Amino acid sequence: MGVPARYRPRLTEHAYEYTKGLLLDGALAPGSRVRVEDVVKALKASRQPVMEAFKRLAGEGFLEIIPQVGCRVVTPDPREIRDFFRLFAGAEALTAELAAARGHSAEREELRRIHGEIAELGKSKDPPTNVAHAYRVLNQQFHGAVHAMAHSPLVASCAAGYWDRSDFYIATALGGGLVFARRIAEAHAEHESILAAIEGGEAKIASEMMERHILAFGRSSQRDLHDEDEATDDRKPACSATSLR
Repeated sequence: MGVPARYRPRLTEHAYEYTKGLLLDGALAPGSRVRVEDVVKALKASRQPVMEAFKRLAGEGFLEIIPQVGCRVVTPDPREIRDFFRLFAGAEALTAELAAARGHSAEREELRRIHGEIAELGKSKDPPTNVAHAYRVLNQQFHGAVHAMAHSPLVASCAAGYWDRSDFYIATALGGGLVFARRIAEAHAEHESILAAIEGGEAKIASEMMERHILAFGRSSQRDLHDEDEATDDRKPACSATSLR
């Protein structure tokens, strides 16, 4: 018996968020197979919502569907990553500039609080994969707080639209998302410079510091992806017999 139509959107969203979480945490390496059956089993769901979730992720550029075969994780092109991070850096730089000019004291305090949580995370003895995931969440909170301080829904919405793709590129560069954990100390120092500029109302400096921060992550992702490509001569076959018909 199929899933009633009224429940399908919720199940599809659940499958979408679950699979996207694996991608953004680096649990699925570039070029690796993604099987419908695995997600069905993990979520105790039916095939249809999972297939719809996969099609949505393919439309967003995270998965590649191979007709009559199945799907695999997209392998980012280094030039594509470089172009994206230049675009992303410009958007985030503008939000930081506006935040420095328009932010309120309560908002600056909230940004400082999140910054402190990231500092504590840097001392964590948890496994690197756990630290990487926690940093990704806190990092989005940090940047989200900057966006709120910009008091520009249009600019904030445009910039936030790049977050998932940024995390995907960063995570897939290492095939495990460990770049998040590896760069915590550096990223925290960069955040400190951004925060200091925002607290001081230095709009131009905040913009420059934010741009440098984003581009630093972009360079790290490109370097790691290039290193992986040199270490692997051949890519594995795209998929199993799983079909998305």
